Amino acid sequence: MKESSQAVKDEKEIATYPSSDGSDDEFRKPVYESDRIEARIKQNFCIPLFEKHNFIVYCSFAKMPGIWLASWKREGYEFPSRSYNPTKHVIKNCLRQLARKEYEHFFGKCYYSMTNYNNIVRIVIPHKKIFLIALNAQLKIMKDDFRQLDQDYYRGVVQKIEELKEKCTMKSQLFKEEKISSADMLKDFFSDEPKNLLELNESLKNIDFNKKMRYIAIGTREGIPLARLVNTNKPMLLSKFDEFEYFIENASGIKMRDHFSSIFGGTKFNLVVYEKIAAMTIPVADEFFVLAIFDNKMKDKEASPDEKKCEHNLYFPESMTAINKFIKNYDVMKDFKS
Repeated sequence: MKESSQAVKDEKEIATYPSSDGSDDEFRKPVYESDRIEARIKQNFCIPLFEKHNFIVYCSFAKMPGIWLASWKREGYEFPSRSYNPTKHVIKNCLRQLARKEYEHFFGKCYYSMTNYNNIVRIVIPHKKIFLIALNAQLKIMKDDFRQLDQDYYRGVVQKIEELKEKCTMKSQLFKEEKISSADMLKDFFSDEPKNLLELNESLKNIDFNKKMRYIAIGTREGIPLARLVNTNKPMLLSKFDEFEYFIENASGIKMRDHFSSIFGGTKFNLVVYEKIAAMTIPVADEFFVLAIFDNKMKDKEASPDEKKCEHNLYFPESMTAINKFIKNYDVMKDFKS
């Protein structure tokens, strides 16, 4: 008990230790080291980021696995709802990032995640392995920068999957009515010739998707698998067990983002860019979602003339390249040591 009391006493003494400029002596107020770290991150990272990138309206800085360190919002910007808690949001982003790290062994380093809500874009960027930066960006700027991604990937997938809505509903209903067991549903999911509603898989195979797509899976938002298609020329990087786990993990991500739909509007899509692939999760037709995996490099030997003319990587247009460069040049550990 005495040791515990001494530890508390030592912590209080550290907390009230005056800063180097003597400002704490003047007011005789306790200043915790966490307060100083927060002030340094705001001064050395958040404010310069806002000055350099006018499309960023809010920034949060956290330490994994979910310790909020600092945040800053642009003057005049207000959150759409008073019920929105930005600190809790960044903690949830940390939890999602921990889940993504589990797949870095297969997909390579995770560069960033972007959620395109109807009213705003949310960008989450890991930094130096133990930190996470979450940014709210103006929708128009990001939409212009990611126009090709939106048109060629998101819209194309949604349009084609909408054509399968009726068959997806039929198979989902068979499961809900217990006419198909969960074991049979999984067997169908991984089989080239499922026993139940083969027409759904056949229709999926007949759709001409973007040539950079490696994999596409359809399921319900409850995580019930319905159909999948693997590009045999660019096979899936996961075993069947890991693939299904990843599928379920993405279904849970949709539920988390739905929590913020009343604040930022519904989710159009979530994009996670890894070193080897890019994964897009798209809510479709109210009940369903699509998990699509693409090659992460835009330019290749099979690229069309229009793609070859493009000077930037599809997943790193001008805005993301500039943000990444700014973050790369920031050493947060200095703000911890100061």
